[in-house]
Amino acid sequence: MQRFNEVVDNIINQVKATSNDWVWSYHKSPEDLRHNRVKVIREFLSDYENGKNSNRYTVGELPKLTYENQEFDIALCSHLLFLYSDHLDYGFHLNSVGEMLRIAKEVRIFPLITLMWKHSQHLDEIVKYYTSKGYKIDIEKVEYELQPGGNQMLKITRDVI
Repeated sequence: MQRFNEVVDNIINQVKATSNDWVWSYHKSPEDLRHNRVKVIREFLSDYENGKNSNRYTVGELPKLTYENQEFDIALCSHLLFLYSDHLDYGFHLNSVGEMLRIAKEVRIFPLITLMWKHSQHLDEIVKYYTSKGYKIDIEKVEYELQPGGNQMLKITRDVI
C-alpha cells in the first residue's frame, strides 16, 4: 500500500495530462480510474494474508516457475509480456510462454501492445513459433480497453486431435 500511495497520484496526473489519449469506456475518467485502482488494491490487501496462508499467493518469476507440469487449467499473464517488449527480449517472451504452457493447459496474455501502444515486435514470432509446435492460437477481442488498441488477448491451447 505504501508503494501504491507513493506512485498513484503521479500516474493519475500523467493520465489527466493526456486524457484524450485514453479509452474511457470501462473507467469513465482519470478520477474513476484512480477510484477503481484504490478499490482493487484494498480488496487485494484485505485478502493477502489469508490467501498467503492458504497458498493462493505464491512468489514466482518468469521465465522459470516452480510448479508441476500441467498443474493448472489456465495461466494468465497481464501487463508484462508484450507490453514490455522494448525491455524484455524475444528469448524472454519465448521462454516465458513456454513455461506457462508447461504448467497450464491454456495460456492467456493481455494486452498485446507495447507501452508505446504499438504492436509488439515479438507477438508475430511467438504466434508463428507456437503454431508450428501444434498449439492452437487465438487472438480475441476483450471488453476492457484503457490503452487505445489494447483490447486484445492472446489465447494459446494445445490443439486437440
